[in-house]
Amino acid sequence: MKTISGMSMRTKEEDKNENKNKNKNQIDAPEEDDEASGGRRPLTDDKELQRAQRTYNNSSYEAPELSEQKDKAGRRMIAYRCKLCGGKISRPTHDTSCGNLNKHVATCLRRQSEASTTQSLLSLGITATGLINPKEVPQLCAIWCAKAA
Repeated sequence: MKTISGMSMRTKEEDKNENKNKNKNQIDAPEEDDEASGGRRPLTDDKELQRAQRTYNNSSYEAPELSEQKDKAGRRMIAYRCKLCGGKISRPTHDTSCGNLNKHVATCLRRQSEASTTQSLLSLGITATGLINPKEVPQLCAIWCAKAA
């Protein structure tokens, strides 16, 4: 790299070397099963599972496993079992995003939070009632007052 009055200039040789390194890195990249792969041979279901297990590190899900469910291309999907609800979330093997997994965890956490805030009137000493959500109490009181009037 040359410097001219404080500015750095790249030589043609440096540009060629950088392009060679980029091509080498692209060759070493793992094969993937997506449209952007440029026609490379897709990984097998087992190889995709191994890749998912290598990159797996999540406190909300068990280790991934191959699902019996198949994607649009007829390939088996990867299933993640939720530690909160026990449900399985299946994803196509080529899908590396975690948006749907994060959304599922948020839904499970919200359900758990709502279940813990629901109180029984029995715990407050009132009998002959079921579970009532504390958020519904003002509305129930208004209905009760309207009926009594």
